[in-house]
Amino acid sequence: SMLAIDAQITVEATLLNRPNSALGYRVACGDATVVYATDTDHTAAAVDQSLLHLAQSADILIYDGTYADHAYHDPHASYAASEKAWQAAIALAQAADVKKLILFYHDPNADDEQLDQLAVQVRSTFAAATVAREGMTLQIPTVSD
Repeated sequence: SMLAIDAQITVEATLLNRPNSALGYRVACGDATVVYATDTDHTAAAVDQSLLHLAQSADILIYDGTYADHAYHDPHASYAASEKAWQAAIALAQAADVKKLILFYHDPNADDEQLDQLAVQVRSTFAAATVAREGMTLQIPTVSD
């Protein structure tokens, strides 16, 4: 569903792939768009069509970059289980022609060195991607008149 706040600002929401429900949001202000999508279950089969629509040509996609749910509760799964999530994020960003991808919602057991390694892997696959950090600020593209 979409809400027009005024002539320049719209907010669109869609259900994400999550058994207990979650929403993703697309906020547009003039020509600038930011998409926020968290708590989505990633599948290897295909890019989620609802998210693909939501993220289409977004300037910034802020996306759930954590591991699959089962890995969170499995002490033997290790930090490597997050690979499925960031690869799904990149597939979505590329399919949707996203300009910048920010991965957030990291494994709470990961230390800074692991996040640095993840950032290198992510950028080597999709140069316009980065890993969110505490205190990080984003520059939203300016709105054209």
